[in-house]
Amino acid sequence: MKFKGIIFDLDGTAIPNIKGGKPSNELKELIKKAQKSFVVSIATGRVYHLCENLLKELSLKHPCVISGGTQVVDPISGNVLWEKLIEEESLEEILNILKPYSYEIFFSDDPNGRIASQKLVSKERFINIKYIGSRDSENIMKQLKLLTNIVAHKVSSWKKGTFDIHITNSKATKDHAIKFVLEKLSLKKEEVIGVGDSDNDLPIFDSVGFKVAMGNSTKALKEKADYIGLTVDEDGLVEIITKKLLNQVL
Repeated sequence: MKFKGIIFDLDGTAIPNIKGGKPSNELKELIKKAQKSFVVSIATGRVYHLCENLLKELSLKHPCVISGGTQVVDPISGNVLWEKLIEEESLEEILNILKPYSYEIFFSDDPNGRIASQKLVSKERFINIKYIGSRDSENIMKQLKLLTNIVAHKVSSWKKGTFDIHITNSKATKDHAIKFVLEKLSLKKEEVIGVGDSDNDLPIFDSVGFKVAMGNSTKALKEKADYIGLTVDEDGLVEIITKKLLNQVL
């Protein structure tokens, strides 16, 4: 089967997982070249205002998955092509779990973090709890997993030694959003390469035919991968696009 496209994560995959991380010039030029013949897209946990500049810097033109899989946007116009909200009942349950903690919580595209004691907006599609300590992150995740209508993923934070937790509707993961993208672009699952580095990229693997983990990936992602590339610090995505997409080397 000839690959016709690639979908990859941003932080820890296309760019270093640090605040202000940028793609290399080599990667930017390679994506321009690849898009002449192939579909190139992203699937990121970032909300639109935190990835808009990167979408433009990478010159992406195909529909992109953002906000942890709760939205698909046109990277050129910024128009929302698909989205899924968290149910109001689930929002209240999430709030009750977070009340004992004082971590900053970011909702949908709101750039201003709030704490759990503040009122949730009724219509939310993405919740990001920031810079959580290791023990608290385990306790919060354990409670969130008991809720049936949401899905939560723990990812490494920009602040070393801490974690973020991304929460979405259980029917709004990167898997669900990528399926929408593939249908829109008339692509088969088997024709697409998926690349990630963290546990919240596992849904990407559910949606593609060839699964690639970065060298800096979590153990869970590497165990599911068909191929393990170089690390993000080694610009591993350049090697993956060149070898697996452009040259179709299996």
